[in-house]
Amino acid sequence: MKKIFNSTSGALAGLMFCALHLTAVAAPPTVNLATTPLYSGGGNVRPNLLLDLSVEFPTVKAAYTNSNDYNKQVEYIGYFNTKKCYLNGTFKTFSKDKNGNNIAAKTVSVSDMSNGYFYIYKDADANYECGGDSFSGNFLNWASSSAIDMLRLALTGGDRIVDTATQTVLQRAFLYSSFYNSGGYFPRKVVTASGTMSAPSAVTPYNVTTLYVLNCDNKILFTDVNKTGNCGTQRTYPSNNAASDTWLDVSTDRVLGEFLVRVQVCDSKENKTRTDLCLQYPNGNYKPVGQMQRNQNSVRYGAFGYLMDNVNTRYGGVLRAPLKYVGNKQYRASNGFVEEVNDRPEWDENTGVYVDNPEGDSTGNSGVINYLNKFGRTGTAGVYKSYDPLSELFYESIRYLQGKAPTANATSGMTTAMQDNFQVIQNWTDPIEASCQKNYIIAIGDANTHQDTYIPGTARTGAGRVLRAAEAATSQWPAFDVRAATQLIADMESSSASGNSAPVASLANMATAGTGSGGSATFYMAGAAYWAHVNDIRFDKPVRVKTFTIDVDENGNGSIDNATRSATAPRLSQLYLTAKYGGFGDLNLDGNPFKTFDADGKTVIANNKEWASGNNTDPDNFFLASNPKKMIAAITAIFQNVTSAGGTVAGVGISSTSASDNPFVYEPGFRSDKWSGSLRKQSATIANPPTIWDAGVILTGDPVTKAPPSPLPSDRKIYTSKISTDGSLNLLPFIWSGGSNFSSAHQTALNTDPHTGTLDNFGADRIAYLRGDRTQEITKDAAGVAQGKFRPRDSVLGDIVNSAPVYYGAPAKNVSGTGYSAFYEANKNRKKAVYVGANDGMLHAFDADSGAELFAYVPNTLLSKISNLTDPYYSHQSFVDGRISIREAQVRGAWKTLLVSGFGPGAKGVFALDVTNPDNFSGGLGALWEFNEKIDKDMGYVVAPPLIAKFRTGGTAASPQFTNFVVISSGYNNYDSDATATGAQALFLLSLDKRPSDPWVLGSNYFKLVTPIKDTTKKNGLGAPNVVYGPNGAVSYAYAGDLQGNMWRFDFTSGNLSTATTSTKPVFTAKTSGGVTQPITVQPQIVFAPGGGYILLFGTGKYLESFDATPANYITNSYYAILDTTYDADAVASRSELEARTPTTSGNGFQISGANFTYGVGAGTKKGWYMDFYNSQSTGERVHHTLTSALAGNYLFFNTLILSNDPCSGGSGRKYAVDVLTGLNSDVTGTLSTIGLLTSPIVINISTSAASRNSTGARKVTTKISVRTAGTGNSSGTTSENSSAADAVTRAGRISWQEIRNWQELKKTMTSTSGT
Repeated sequence: MKKIFNSTSGALAGLMFCALHLTAVAAPPTVNLATTPLYSGGGNVRPNLLLDLSVEFPTVKAAYTNSNDYNKQVEYIGYFNTKKCYLNGTFKTFSKDKNGNNIAAKTVSVSDMSNGYFYIYKDADANYECGGDSFSGNFLNWASSSAIDMLRLALTGGDRIVDTATQTVLQRAFLYSSFYNSGGYFPRKVVTASGTMSAPSAVTPYNVTTLYVLNCDNKILFTDVNKTGNCGTQRTYPSNNAASDTWLDVSTDRVLGEFLVRVQVCDSKENKTRTDLCLQYPNGNYKPVGQMQRNQNSVRYGAFGYLMDNVNTRYGGVLRAPLKYVGNKQYRASNGFVEEVNDRPEWDENTGVYVDNPEGDSTGNSGVINYLNKFGRTGTAGVYKSYDPLSELFYESIRYLQGKAPTANATSGMTTAMQDNFQVIQNWTDPIEASCQKNYIIAIGDANTHQDTYIPGTARTGAGRVLRAAEAATSQWPAFDVRAATQLIADMESSSASGNSAPVASLANMATAGTGSGGSATFYMAGAAYWAHVNDIRFDKPVRVKTFTIDVDENGNGSIDNATRSATAPRLSQLYLTAKYGGFGDLNLDGNPFKTFDADGKTVIANNKEWASGNNTDPDNFFLASNPKKMIAAITAIFQNVTSAGGTVAGVGISSTSASDNPFVYEPGFRSDKWSGSLRKQSATIANPPTIWDAGVILTGDPVTKAPPSPLPSDRKIYTSKISTDGSLNLLPFIWSGGSNFSSAHQTALNTDPHTGTLDNFGADRIAYLRGDRTQEITKDAAGVAQGKFRPRDSVLGDIVNSAPVYYGAPAKNVSGTGYSAFYEANKNRKKAVYVGANDGMLHAFDADSGAELFAYVPNTLLSKISNLTDPYYSHQSFVDGRISIREAQVRGAWKTLLVSGFGPGAKGVFALDVTNPDNFSGGLGALWEFNEKIDKDMGYVVAPPLIAKFRTGGTAASPQFTNFVVISSGYNNYDSDATATGAQALFLLSLDKRPSDPWVLGSNYFKLVTPIKDTTKKNGLGAPNVVYGPNGAVSYAYAGDLQGNMWRFDFTSGNLSTATTSTKPVFTAKTSGGVTQPITVQPQIVFAPGGGYILLFGTGKYLESFDATPANYITNSYYAILDTTYDADAVASRSELEARTPTTSGNGFQISGANFTYGVGAGTKKGWYMDFYNSQSTGERVHHTLTSALAGNYLFFNTLILSNDPCSGGSGRKYAVDVLTGLNSDVTGTLSTIGLLTSPIVINISTSAASRNSTGARKVTTKISVRTAGTGNSSGTTSENSSAADAVTRAGRISWQEIRNWQELKKTMTSTSGT
């Protein structure tokens, strides 16, 4: 006979074991819970973005080309802050001219011409004017900016001439040597007061009638005399050192001042207000950044440019910076695309200071950001290339993406001087990591190109170039003939037969005609771009390329309508045509930008929507650099396009599991570009069904139908709680109300800029934003001026990543208890709702019929960080990202429908709501309580759905007392903020009878049972629990597994929670045949065992952090069925006590084989079965915390996760159906997913039939079923599938007394009773 401890001694033994353990060890390593989805619509295969920098001298022409059009009502963006006034150096009065003759005293500027810079002095007024004592930043941008500065500003934040941990000074591009007073490139600028033009004294410290401004090298010159000279004109005498000289030449081009065009940025005068430029780094200081830094982990960057070989015979371009990540992280194919530390970052992640030579090149200069910023000053300052074979440069970048070698002519005869003191890469590494990788090229240059003829299939020669044969197809690369490709676009561009509504007959001969400088160049860039856009450019990794072009508008006037522009009008240039044909959205896949689908998605019509959706006239991907605002706005749009991704992994809600109910599923999703969310209603009985409604669209407003948001932000029923330190709670509307609805600490948090940490008193605006008001989101008006102050959103509904939606209509029917029938009748016709948590900080309830939001709840636990959602620099965080449970239970004697949810990785803890009437949430109990680590430090991050269960809490056998509790595990990282923690885990019971006004008290309204920790050197965390109910309807046992492979039992059979116990040793520890621990994160399924006890069914595996997605960390995972007799002595010691099941490949799945066995603990019996997933140490196959199983009759259905070796698949999984008791299936099972990563299976009952009763009253009930599974989607967009399954057969009616009571449980109860 087994030894039985009485309840008290058992509890004492368990507590003593834990206490002894707690004093002996330290906490284990933490779990690095992912704050962004481990899966995100294509995994971590980031796009490639190549910069084709046709850096010829016109690229440094003036950004604002007109000489006398300064307008005080126009904002001119650039390195200078348009809203500030600047000083540089000092003022000095001269009284002698250059010959020493006396003159009227003249006060002028004196600046350090070696290291001087402009710095902010004060704010400008509404007209960008400064009152005569300083320089207007707006004016200095107009007067000094070059075109390439605008690109640098947009992409990198500008060229840093001083770059330290505490200071940044930007420098204007070093100008081409002949640009002094160059009317076509950098004209002398003239300022005289007028109705729209500021007076010189309003924008400079010079009180003169007419001001003349000249630029050269890295300098800007001011004078009040109509005189020019050259960049080296002497200003003061005798030594041309204004600081020490005493004579001034009053007749030069720089009488009033001469300065280096350098400006200090992101200092304390602007760092917290110039949010479009300045970003704070961990060291506390700010640095100027552009789109490359803001998207550092979303895009791989590289750059092509020219050799500094100023002859027209030099072919093409060279790779100056290889495609790679530039920030502190990288995602490499060689390591499974998991996040890792970048070994070649281009700046210090703590300070933001650039690394001069991240590639370790012998020149000492490398990196894409350095190349973009520094060209023109790495070698001889101000020397630029004079010839630009742009088509050849572009073709070389296509070769690079094809995985080919560079054309030999590109570097033949290359000298050190030609490298221009910057890296040139001659041995290319294939940059394409996966066939699903998107590839983009941004080409910047002027239209006056030269001799770019040497491309395969060329029809032209000259400048040392001969014909180059078209490329024939090989096993790796398709054929390419640039002349043929160019002729294809010539035919479409010149004829209305293509659907072109504005054909240009003069372009009919593009394939052979000349363009550019003197007609020496070709249109081949456009032909190559078209070919690479509509064709796979390689066969091994079939990818295509989308091209954007920026025309620096050489000899132009800033207008795209400038048909008289020298040499080539904007709309006739190869840059314009390259964008038009190299980047259109080929929706109907016909290779024709002028024909597309009509609104029905079927009928083909002719229009310009595929290439000119903006103004219906010009390519969406073509920009003139001489319109800086539009260009910078366009570059921002490019990055939004490039970085867009999405997916869904949360699982779906279903309205019914009976096909006769015509059930619907509610499928969540997200997009990672702006972290927007969706919740779509679809039919559950057909594959890939259409969307009936999307709650995200309804809540935000539909831009297609022009429907306004519903409900309006001001009408939304959003609530929160004000909670005291002891846990007592008060439900309040989520409105500012002068801050009275929030604690003082939360008021401060909401009134603080989350990026800078400074108090700004925008709490009311932040609450309005969170409620859905979009008027304060950062946007740009028609002129490109930034408006608003908060993060822009695509959807008011936040991303839904881990919180699976739950449908709930009428109360459950299968509940018994006093008063329940009346409760059911009163609520059976209540509003049907779908509940889901989102990373907008809210638990949402949506009308299941219409999709309109019924109410939302913002947990108090999240209020301290919810303002982060308004931050323009927002990086994804989790908020309400846990799983939801809904169930009927009594609260202080009254029946209620209750919702309980954890926060997932968003916060430690759980909250409970009364959702009895979702149409009137505040009319019920509202929020019952919240429980977090502030109440009990053993609480961690809860990612699994909590349980609601009844426990016996006292009384007598004749008159027992029961209370309903929420049952949750301590989750993960419950030890990360406590230096004294050991890593021991706990099962929490949280009373539903706790009044909102009551504090939390351990042993009174909450209880916890601690599990021992077996290995403090390994990560730990307790997974989702499940419970077993006894004859009285109360919980007898609970089970939960941990990360160290242990399955724990919690015993509540004593009838009093104060004497409940944790098993002194695990029921089972999951290990591979080699002894490697297998983590358990999924909730175990529990069924009665033949002959007594329980069978615990669960898979092993973990998918919580980047570590889990790394192939090097894969282990063999398994599925187990474990017998638990509830006696510790019968615990399964090893897998040798289990019967093995072996999967053998068969078609798309497996045949599962293994010997028959009898359950038991004696000789000749087995304690269950196990199956190792086939080759899972290589495939990563596993069961993780979201993949709960489903039972139907004698069948167990479960799905697995497979992290595919093909990164473009986004992952996969297998769908298993096995006999619960045997683990076998006579049919093929474990079939591979066709819809990406899988969610949990949902069993749908098709029909049920019952046979006649036998002599004992039993009868066989057969249910025809199908199994629906949702997934992340395949290449066709299919995200769900229904699979037929074997009939579920059960028995109804009494067979024997053992079916009424589990005999083993009765035996233990009787033994325990007799022993007390």
